[in-house]
Amino acid sequence: AQGELAEDGPALPGGSESILLVEDDRDVRRSLAAALERLGYGIIPRENGAEGLRYLEHENVDLLISDIVMPGGVSGIELATQARDLNPNLKVILISGYAEVSGVAVCDVVLGKPVSRDTLALTVREICDRP
Repeated sequence: AQGELAEDGPALPGGSESILLVEDDRDVRRSLAAALERLGYGIIPRENGAEGLRYLEHENVDLLISDIVMPGGVSGIELATQARDLNPNLKVILISGYAEVSGVAVCDVVLGKPVSRDTLALTVREICDRP
């Protein structure tokens, strides 16, 4: 019937925006990057907040996706705060494996881990489309 989803699910929305992906877990980082690259996004992977911040000091991206809890002295919240100081219009998605998260005012949305491919795709598109 009209309006029902096909057996294999709806096509996921993609885009061409550049995304800085900061995640300390190599397997999670690779999985998220691969899913987003398949949708057409340009992914710049970094493994900690300090590396992400160094990149942002010299380059602009459309979206920052960062884990909140990372080793290396710069959390995802600190990264988002400093990134927004550099670029106040930067869109930010934070990812957390913890139920209760404070300090999320520095981002557009917080996703819980594990993040499904569909949720990731839909959330990225929604945030990128915001004025």
